[in-house]
Amino acid sequence: MKAQKLPGVAKPLRMSSADRVRKATGVEPGSIGPIGFAARSMSTIAAAHLADFVCGANEKEHALPRRQLGARPQRAANRRSPQAQRGDPSPTGHGTLEIARGIEVGHIFQLGHCNSAAMNASVLE
Repeated sequence: MKAQKLPGVAKPLRMSSADRVRKATGVEPGSIGPIGFAARSMSTIAAAHLADFVCGANEKEHALPRRQLGARPQRAANRRSPQAQRGDPSPTGHGTLEIARGIEVGHIFQLGHCNSAAMNASVLE
């Protein structure tokens, strides 16, 4: 993980439990936002330059638009990998990723029925 290589970041880096997040922040996981957050904030370089997004407001079911945030994060770093790698932690926190070949078996287009009609393909309703 790129984040582990940054100074001041725990090694090994791991996800916190929901209880630990609540205890440290007083906020439900998924609702944490940068305003009033006492800890040092970090973001990816790409996220630090975004103009249009919403983020947590430190209150359940509330969000803040970017324009209300004010200053950019205290620290931005290139933390994202260009693509997932074999062995990366699973986004669910259970196990690691495997890499496998795949094939696209379907795609949705907003082109009406012209492609499916040309192939004599249809869907039963």
